[in-house]
Amino acid sequence: MRYFVLTLISFLFSQHIFAQEIQLKYVKKHNEDVLVEEGWMKNGEKVDYWYTYYTDGTIKSKGNYKSNQKNGYWYYYTATGNIQYEGHYLDGNKTKWWVTYSKEGIVIFKCQYLNNIKQGYSLCYNNGKLIKSEKYVNNTKVDEWTSLWKFKLSNNLEDLK
Repeated sequence: MRYFVLTLISFLFSQHIFAQEIQLKYVKKHNEDVLVEEGWMKNGEKVDYWYTYYTDGTIKSKGNYKSNQKNGYWYYYTATGNIQYEGHYLDGNKTKWWVTYSKEGIVIFKCQYLNNIKQGYSLCYNNGKLIKSEKYVNNTKVDEWTSLWKFKLSNNLEDLK
């Protein structure tokens, strides 16, 4: 019986692996093929982890797909290789927190999204220091604070998680 279960598990695992295939996309640069995208395809759809690259080979973005839609946490980079922004997708839409960085890699902006629209808090930073907070409902700014003290008085900080 144990042999049968192990055989069945091995078969099912191999079917999952073999049902997927790696996809590589190239472009021509100076008469050479340059890799600009790679990831997994299953039944003609992007699935699992994907990478995109600038034509010099520097990473441009990385993250997961599910049925051709971005899902999970994604990272985006500048052409010089520094993190530019990062955040969550759900079914191809921005959701939860997104963080934007300066060219030096310092956080300059954090914003909450729901279905690609600002929904919740938006926090602006200068040299790592919070300088302004805003609150959005359905992509419309409904409040703004330039003092951390006033922000704390007006809000439940649990909402920032």
